[in-house]
Amino acid sequence: MSPTVYLIQGALSAAVLYPIAGSKAIIFGLSVVLIDIDHFIEYYTYIRRLDIKGMLKYHEWQLNNLEGRLWLNLFHHLFDEIQLIKLGKPFVRAFSVAEYFIRKKYYYTPLNEVGVRTGKNSS
Repeated sequence: MSPTVYLIQGALSAAVLYPIAGSKAIIFGLSVVLIDIDHFIEYYTYIRRLDIKGMLKYHEWQLNNLEGRLWLNLFHHLFDEIQLIKLGKPFVRAFSVAEYFIRKKYYYTPLNEVGVRTGKNSS
């Protein structure tokens, strides 16, 4: 999804809930926008860029290149896992921080080894 779609979903959901939840609806709207923050953290960790559109392209690339991948799943695990099951790769994401570091030590392939360029000038 594009950043605009996230913002529209967040604003609309907050507006719909505001008559019921009051100012707490704003927190819900922000959570809709920030639910994919784990993807952005991962993107920044490897690519070192603060670029939301780049993060969305990167995430799309990841979904199309699941072989040999390992991700740490911090938020909205159920939704990501359902998507990975549909793609036939249910074990791409670690189910805990401990599992992530154990699997990373013995299994993980860094992004620069699978063709993702890093640095400020990369695209």
